[in-house]
Amino acid sequence: MMLKRLSPFSSRESSWSGLFLTTSFSVFAYALLEWLFLTTKPSAIAILPFSEKLRILLLSFALVNGAAYLLLAGLLVVWLVLRWNLWKRLGVLLPAGILSGLTLLLVDNFTYTLFHFGVSTSAGWSRALYLLGFLIVLYLWTREVSGWLAGLTIRQQGKRAWITPAALSGLTVLLLGLTYVSPQAVHPPLWSAGAAARKTLPHILLITADGLNANHLSAYGYERDTTPNLRRLAEHSLVGENAYSNSANTAGGVVAILTGKYPTTNRLLYPPDALKGENAFQHLPYILKTYGYTSVQYSFPYFVDAYTLNIQSGFDVANGTVFRQSAFLSRLQNLFDESSAGYLYELINRLADRLRHIFFLKDMTNYRLLLPTNPQALPFEYRDEENLHQVLDTLTTSNKPVFAHLHWMGTHPLGRKFYPKVQVFSQGQSVETQGEFNPDFYDDKILEFDQALGEILDTLDASGLMDQTIVVIASDHGFMFNNLARLPWIIHFPEDAYARRIRQEVQNIDIAPTLLEYLGIPIPEWMEGNSVLRADPGNRLIFGTGVGDTVRTENGFLVEETVNPPFYNFGFVSVVSCNQWHRLKLNSRIWESGQIADGTAPCTPIAEEEAFRLIVQHLQERGFDTSTLSSFAVVQRP
Repeated sequence: MMLKRLSPFSSRESSWSGLFLTTSFSVFAYALLEWLFLTTKPSAIAILPFSEKLRILLLSFALVNGAAYLLLAGLLVVWLVLRWNLWKRLGVLLPAGILSGLTLLLVDNFTYTLFHFGVSTSAGWSRALYLLGFLIVLYLWTREVSGWLAGLTIRQQGKRAWITPAALSGLTVLLLGLTYVSPQAVHPPLWSAGAAARKTLPHILLITADGLNANHLSAYGYERDTTPNLRRLAEHSLVGENAYSNSANTAGGVVAILTGKYPTTNRLLYPPDALKGENAFQHLPYILKTYGYTSVQYSFPYFVDAYTLNIQSGFDVANGTVFRQSAFLSRLQNLFDESSAGYLYELINRLADRLRHIFFLKDMTNYRLLLPTNPQALPFEYRDEENLHQVLDTLTTSNKPVFAHLHWMGTHPLGRKFYPKVQVFSQGQSVETQGEFNPDFYDDKILEFDQALGEILDTLDASGLMDQTIVVIASDHGFMFNNLARLPWIIHFPEDAYARRIRQEVQNIDIAPTLLEYLGIPIPEWMEGNSVLRADPGNRLIFGTGVGDTVRTENGFLVEETVNPPFYNFGFVSVVSCNQWHRLKLNSRIWESGQIADGTAPCTPIAEEEAFRLIVQHLQERGFDTSTLSSFAVVQRP
């Protein structure tokens, strides 16, 4: 019996059909394994409900598979016209390349997690070895995929080979339809851009020193002259004597300053928190950009980074990263909901970063070196001086008004210790045996910060910019993550305008509206702080929050298992009232109270029961379920 002989076209058609099927398999393997990695490590997607995680998995598969199919369809059209098998071989490289990229990621995740080496730590010959290894893996996967295609071609002979790619294409379109969510953040300009009330807009330099207590500053009466430059500046500035942070954690504290909103409103407190929805676009840098400002931010990316915090359309440059380099993420956020956009960016960028590195196109950052508990971070000194000079260069060379945010990390301990360049207040003590959070070494680091401030002021004077620049000195939180300590709150306006001392309590969320009032820019209704430019704030309550309580952190990220409703990452809420503080630990319902010993606010504090009621009301107004806080009777005392 003679076998029916197939035409060459039928065989080739089957081969293309197998190529579409193999590509779908490769894409799904890549999407699934990356999804497992990204949903089990600290990340914004890790705390989403499982249904949302599953939706994002299916959406990412459909998108990547659809893109791969469009590429294959283009190659198929060229092949149909020219009949060159070269185009089919190029098609084989697509699934082989995807599987090779997945292999690179799996190996790099394994070695970096267990042994602290990987693509990002490679340099020179080791970088070339990764490139060689990747090319070998690509060759091996190409051979493997070719074998699969040969088997599929034999099994599909005599069948309608077009059915497989048609069915897979239909499935892809169906998944896209079922899983796509349109962008939730609508962010038109807050108002029409135009000239503010002033004829010329001044530069704004916001300096936030990490963990800086007012009671260690000679500008606030400390017996040691730790801040001679700040003291002289304060004499001609608007000074809040009793200023407090709205967060005990850096991310929440800095974002509260930039947005004029409480962390309980932004829902941002600690990594991997990021601004979502309209909060991502409701902030001071965005407002200033609509009035023609150039905005830059320099800090230590591990702690404060505009892109990581999802401060959208705010900064042109953040920590050396130019905004256009993240334009891809912005485009994704314009097309997809924020959770999907962030995940897709990670899915694509994790592989792209590594490929650019091993092909010697762009260096990949080794973020482990940026961890403050790593001894290798010590020589970098958080890059404060480098950041300082970057900011000064921007201010002195820009032909546009500049909003510059410099977050000074030198006052933050490295591994619970401080390493001053010159020992003044700690003279005679050993750096190695100083003990944890030694106040003498802390004072030395404050003096270093003040010397840097002196350099800033000298540069502004020498360049004629002092009367064209608003200088703001603040802190994200108090020493050792305390939001109940008085902080520096100093704003120096051009020509020493509005210089006075405010004895009533002020807070970090008052900074943004105060600046806007000075500039003659309307203060948006969503800002929860108040301008104190022309009138003192009067007697009011200062709300703050932090992780604490049963919410735990590990290696700089929230531990997912401890982030649970109804309060999620918020461990406590505190209120300051006239030198008296009250704090409610939300999950354990422990109630604490105390006196701010160095507070000078002239008023009468509220009663404990009233403080409890107002804390619960603060949470209710921001959408938290407070049913577990039914009355003051539920609280316990430590």
